[in-house]
Amino acid sequence: MVKIVITILLVLNTYTLAKSQSVSVIKEYNDWKVATDMVISNSGFIYICGNSGGEPLLIKLDTNGNEQWIKYYPQSLSGYSFTRMILDSNENIYLHGNNSVYDLNFVCKLDSHGSQQWFNFSVLGRSLSPENAAINMMIHNDVLSVIHNNRNMDNPPYDSLVISQFFITNGNLINYVELLDMIDKYLPRNSPPPFKNGSWILSGFSGVLEVSPNGSYSYQEMGDSIPGILCAAKKTNGYITYNTFIDWQNSIYPVTEGFISVFDEDWVELNQYNYWPDTLPHFPDTIRQFFKGIIPVENKGLIGVGTFAWGSTTRGGYIFQINPDNGQLENDSIMVGFESVNLIAENNKTVIALGQIGALSHLGIRLFTVNFPQINYQTEFITNVEEIRTFKEKEEINIYPNPSSSYFKVSSSQIIKKIKVYTINGVLLSNYQVNDKSVRLKIKQAGIYFIQVENRFGEIKTEKLIIEK
Repeated sequence: MVKIVITILLVLNTYTLAKSQSVSVIKEYNDWKVATDMVISNSGFIYICGNSGGEPLLIKLDTNGNEQWIKYYPQSLSGYSFTRMILDSNENIYLHGNNSVYDLNFVCKLDSHGSQQWFNFSVLGRSLSPENAAINMMIHNDVLSVIHNNRNMDNPPYDSLVISQFFITNGNLINYVELLDMIDKYLPRNSPPPFKNGSWILSGFSGVLEVSPNGSYSYQEMGDSIPGILCAAKKTNGYITYNTFIDWQNSIYPVTEGFISVFDEDWVELNQYNYWPDTLPHFPDTIRQFFKGIIPVENKGLIGVGTFAWGSTTRGGYIFQINPDNGQLENDSIMVGFESVNLIAENNKTVIALGQIGALSHLGIRLFTVNFPQINYQTEFITNVEEIRTFKEKEEINIYPNPSSSYFKVSSSQIIKKIKVYTINGVLLSNYQVNDKSVRLKIKQAGIYFIQVENRFGEIKTEKLIIEK
């Protein structure tokens, strides 16, 4: 038995060396750093957040792995960890963080040099295990949306998810929507959530969630037909998700195998493709493998990362390339040793993967560039930029009473940013700054007026008002 194991390990290492030319190590940290998220900016810089020795950590590197700076934030955040990160078009950094001991959460904004712009501790909820925190963050115009769990530890059946929204300029909380009893339905984080038909699309354990930039949402329950974690929304004909099947018949080493599912526009499953690394021996009674993330990459198809465990001692990570048309495995690279490859990011055709190194104690992080060849496929994926530019939010505006004797109320389904009142001749009479969904105003002189309402997304609508005496 010992001879067989040794032989298998030698074969596995041989495959690793033969395949490794597609993946190269560009940076390594071996000093107790833990990475929880990674983003590549439009200008090609790599940002990594996480924690080190109980302090929030933020690293900036160029695409060659050269460190630009590394910063720790111990003063007011000792014991915290950054869990999630997103950048805006100016390369400002927005982070979610938590302290699992004291059940405290926050969001913050830093500039591209890592200097603090604002902090807000009004994010409710409890987030355990920052490495796997199911936090989703999105930006639309000047609003940061954070979807996070609000786990009630004293009354578990009332667990919920929450949409918290903040102005990116000052960090003020402007909207809070609680999704009752939903935490187990779509807990996984979708990185980043695709934006389609005016909403962000997220999927999870048993259903699909659509969230619009104003915080409204809809949910499609899928019951036993688990959709998986959404990695790509197609321009036409549906979605692609990934997941890991776990067979618990062997309680010590349960069989696990990754798979990809293809759905149509109505979330009816069309195909499912199981995946096992070419370079990993298939011994289902002893080897477990888990998908950690998959993203679409232009001309490269689907690029993903994962981890495997062989018995109780051998662990490793792998990076793979799949054709989205047919689910065919095109290439993969296996890294043997205590390396779980957890994160993957892409921008301007640069693909970076990030692995955790060290044994179970998480001793450090390792950064890889991914250089798989181009492949031919027909599937087209949406991009956030394309969808947001063409999206116009549906808004309901009410002015009442109308006609009015003097006082009237303007209400909207969205946050009102500005209101301008014009006479019938087009003369500006009043200009109000508003930060609410409704406001009470007054016009003394009788006549016909036009009320121009601008919402927080910069969209403007005009309504007519009659003042009678």
